[in-house]
Amino acid sequence: MTCIIFDCDGVLVDSEIITTKYFIKHLHDIGYDISIEDAIKRFTGLSDKIVYEAISKETGILFTPEQIDYIQNQVHHSLHTEVSAITGMPELLAILERNSNQLCVASSGTLDKINKSLNVTGLISYFHDQNIFSVQNVHKGKPAPDLFLFAAKKMGYAPKECIVVEDSLAGIEAAIAANMRVIGFLGGSHAHYDWYKIKMSTYNIAIAQNSVELSKILSEFIE
Repeated sequence: MTCIIFDCDGVLVDSEIITTKYFIKHLHDIGYDISIEDAIKRFTGLSDKIVYEAISKETGILFTPEQIDYIQNQVHHSLHTEVSAITGMPELLAILERNSNQLCVASSGTLDKINKSLNVTGLISYFHDQNIFSVQNVHKGKPAPDLFLFAAKKMGYAPKECIVVEDSLAGIEAAIAANMRVIGFLGGSHAHYDWYKIKMSTYNIAIAQNSVELSKILSEFIE
């Protein structure tokens, strides 16, 4: 059997474009202007902690815990009304589960955010507390391999027995560093930029444009 490790945002749920839109709106309110495209280019796949530290280092803006909580609460609220499952992902998860593959989530988001997204989209039926892993479980987030290694260990698999599905460059680098097979996924709304596809193609990995291609690649990998 194989353990398939899914990133959440941009792979299971089409949330990156939504959270980025609301995130930069609140950044604008405190004096930091950045476009959606630039925010996607710089921050996709990184933990909130890394993002806030990067902005503070660049601008000198010091975020209070209250500001961060407010921004994150507003961003998470947007998921309740706008987030949807990636097209074809419910069907793919059903096939994988039916074929006795082990599934788990390893995301740079918080456990609260992951669970909200999975609950709203109905994908939570394929996951539970024992196979959802967050950056909160480790000291170093992506692009460090820690989260994927932690997930593999908890699931009872060696790295070589795992396949990672990732939409972010940071996540791809983390999976490679963990010595896991990785599939780059471009099915999210945020991944339509030409530069996004070009950057992902610089890695020596399989790339899926959508869930149909992902299904075919996974089948080849598992066989």
